[in-house]
Amino acid sequence: RVRNELLVIKKTMGECCPPGSHGPVEPQAGYIPKGRIETLDDGKVELYVSEPGERTGKAILVLHDIFGPDSGRTKQICDIYAENGFVTVLPTLLKGPYPMFVLPENGGEKVISKLRAGWYLRGFKWKAVGSVLNDHVLPFLKNNLNINSIGLVSFCWGAWPMVHLMSERHEIIKCGVGFHPSLLVFTVHMENAKAHLRKIEVPTMLFSAGNDPADGKPGGFADKALSRTNKYSECLLKEYKQMQHGWVNRGDLSDENVSRDYEDAF
Repeated sequence: RVRNELLVIKKTMGECCPPGSHGPVEPQAGYIPKGRIETLDDGKVELYVSEPGERTGKAILVLHDIFGPDSGRTKQICDIYAENGFVTVLPTLLKGPYPMFVLPENGGEKVISKLRAGWYLRGFKWKAVGSVLNDHVLPFLKNNLNINSIGLVSFCWGAWPMVHLMSERHEIIKCGVGFHPSLLVFTVHMENAKAHLRKIEVPTMLFSAGNDPADGKPGGFADKALSRTNKYSECLLKEYKQMQHGWVNRGDLSDENVSRDYEDAF
């Protein structure tokens, strides 16, 4: 069984964080998150919740990258959304220790890194991740925070649960935005990404970096799949050719090019 698992990962594992990506980044030094931690299901589910002064019934559900909820500016971005009037919730969907590396350019080390990342991700299947979101997070938003409209925002790995949720056609979910989306995570789980994308009936934006795979870029398979939906006219796929995967929540904003494209995408 283990041998079969390894063969699947070797054959299907695309780069969740491709060579040249921004690697794992600690939260910004000196920044104090403005939200709070909530726990659900007897402490098994943890959420970071950042709220505006007054609730409007609208929320943003943020789906973190492979490095977890404390990756780079993720919580700071949640606070920015809250400052702009949205209840913002960031659930912990992957458990540590996280695979704190990006793929080398080539050679045996790249193969080993792919296997490590793939093996890690295979441990978090949709049955478990979907249960956290559908059985706990969405009910919490609706029943505890009185939310009636949700937008999804994802980073990297988070595009996988985002597309799953949108393909389930929850009435409360109104749109989805994927920053440097890692759609190749679907292949790790032997799932059909195109089939899920074709089921989406809400406006969708995918913002890819130059070194991201072609699947999430204009003209890629995600674009072609979304073109078959009735909301395609409200979708946008854009490539930031000078950027590296991870720039929105992990790129160095002291770099004027990163700062420029961060502001544009945000």
